Amino acid sequence: MLKDNVLEDIGILFCKIRSHAQQEAILKSYQDVIEEKRTLVNDFGSDLQKSIFTYCFDILKSSIEGQEQELVFDFADAVHNLHEIFCSNSHWGKTPASSLKIFWKLFIQPLRNKHGKHFFDDFKYVFM
Repeated sequence: MLKDNVLEDIGILFCKIRSHAQQEAILKSYQDVIEEKRTLVNDFGSDLQKSIFTYCFDILKSSIEGQEQELVFDFADAVHNLHEIFCSNSHWGKTPASSLKIFWKLFIQPLRNKHGKHFFDDFKYVFM
């Protein structure tokens, strides 16, 4: 299981990516940081954390490489609080399951609607 400080670092990374979404040169510099966080998640995360955060890193990395600044911003904006659900002091819901359901409704569904893509389809069972 990832420690809260690592989860918070992932959230901070998503916030930084969101804030620099329109600055291509800065965005590219985050690719190495994404890989560092991916290694931490793979080494210490639960199976669910590994799957979900790896998915997020893959989407962000490919969107940065594809110079899709609007998608980078919107995706990072949607997932920047995702780490909180996995923190030990989560305030999202009474249970992790209810937290994920709330998160889907507030962040993932609007992202899917705006971009017409099926983000998190492989994880829908987790969020519902």
